Amino acid sequence: MKTTDLTMADLVWDEEFSQVNRPHTPSEAEELQKSIEFGKVQKITDPILVIKENGNYPVIDGYHRMQYWTNRGHSVGIPEPRVELMGMTRREAVWWMRVRQGGRRNNDAEELSYQRGKALREEVALERQMESPRSVGEIAQQIAEEAGVSERTVLRDRQKSEAIDKIGEVDAEMANRIRGGETSVSFDDAVQMSHGSPQQINDQCENLRDGRRWNDYGPEPSGEDAPEEVQHEKELRLIRNDIATVQKRIIVDLRTYLIKLSQKIHPNGQPRKFGFPMKEFDQAITTIDGRLEAWKPAGVCPDCEWQGCPRCQKRGWLKGLQ
Repeated sequence: MKTTDLTMADLVWDEEFSQVNRPHTPSEAEELQKSIEFGKVQKITDPILVIKENGNYPVIDGYHRMQYWTNRGHSVGIPEPRVELMGMTRREAVWWMRVRQGGRRNNDAEELSYQRGKALREEVALERQMESPRSVGEIAQQIAEEAGVSERTVLRDRQKSEAIDKIGEVDAEMANRIRGGETSVSFDDAVQMSHGSPQQINDQCENLRDGRRWNDYGPEPSGEDAPEEVQHEKELRLIRNDIATVQKRIIVDLRTYLIKLSQKIHPNGQPRKFGFPMKEFDQAITTIDGRLEAWKPAGVCPDCEWQGCPRCQKRGWLKGLQ
């Protein structure tokens, strides 16, 4: 880090960097304002961090402080915050923000989990563009070491962050509340919510806002008294949940076990030479996971309405990609 003579007028608001961390809630924004205006020194003590890219200085850390000073701070006499330059590339900056800086921001466990999972997903996507990409397991191991958690935790974080992003496509505010821990949603619940249709996700988010469980739709008729569409939806939900359980086992348990097995040490102190082609295994696991995802029920077959027909292969329901 290097202190610079840069001013706020020299800085660039970068869309990608600004979205790495979730927006402040109203209470968090108020707390930031109070800590600056009524603190001992009445100034922004932490610097705005930037990188240099093509002659510009995009901000990588300090967007909330930057917003405060621009919108209010300067008008109430708060001095302009200092700016420090980080010697990083864009890719290194995003990794630093998600994996290393997160733990220093007093983020709660949910946000740290989201950032680790998002970092894994982004880095895997970038690696696949390389001539000799690292495996998912290798990247997960690096994140685990830098973040001080287990590889298994990072692989679970990947799934939950993906689920939160899918929820965010329907309800961005609720996704941010889940990330911030303001609304508590477990790993399994988040994954199950993300498998619903946009309308189902919207309804589930409304349930959470009302203080109910995401899948609490009130008392429903059951058994033979329930309408056919209710019985069918319950059956489809069970099928989705069963497939999600299998996916969890494949992505997390199998991949983690293979990594650990490949790192076992022989009694003579040397690594056991299993010779696992981990990159090929990763690709195979990812392919199987994608096939399972595509097999999840999208809804009742409109041609036969649950009776079974050639289009749905006698199941009564259609797959997600059918």
